Amino acid sequence: MPESQFTKMQLITIAIQILAIIIQVFCIFVSYYLGSKKDKQEYRLRIKEERYNNFYFPYIRLLYSIHAWDFASCNQPKCMKDFDKIISENIRHLDEKTISLCEDFSSAYIYFSWFYAYCVEPSPEVIPSETEASKIYDTIFFTIGYSILLEAQSIASELDLPIITKPFLKIFSDRSQGYNNLKVPKPDFP
Repeated sequence: MPESQFTKMQLITIAIQILAIIIQVFCIFVSYYLGSKKDKQEYRLRIKEERYNNFYFPYIRLLYSIHAWDFASCNQPKCMKDFDKIISENIRHLDEKTISLCEDFSSAYIYFSWFYAYCVEPSPEVIPSETEASKIYDTIFFTIGYSILLEAQSIASELDLPIITKPFLKIFSDRSQGYNNLKVPKPDFP
């Protein structure tokens, strides 16, 4: 019988060397994967922190400044303008649900502002009265506000920040009831 070119000891040494290379390559891939996963998590947290600081916190601060837990209506022109501005300037920070409410919010704001600016009522088929416009705006304001507050609460929890939305959540939830049955007129001015 011919003698093998490699002894058992040599074969074991070669196998160990190959295994060491495989383990090194595997460790490189695992450390890269874990590092990129950590980077993604940190990036997502930075984005959420930016959203919270640039939109959600200023929105909540505005609610506190007008004592929103204590008012019956939000349809004062100055108040309406402030909320419309903060929402429209920060639309990039909104979640998908809130973005879907923005068109109705803007339409209601335009119609209600029209009453104040021109003191003219559109035809009754569009909006029956200023009272109806006020009701439409209030319902949409509280609906979009509730959506914003829920997202702010979620982000604050993820960032381990205090939950400062509590005074408003129940009020906004109650006042947003009826949104699904609401017919929001779209601006169609001459």
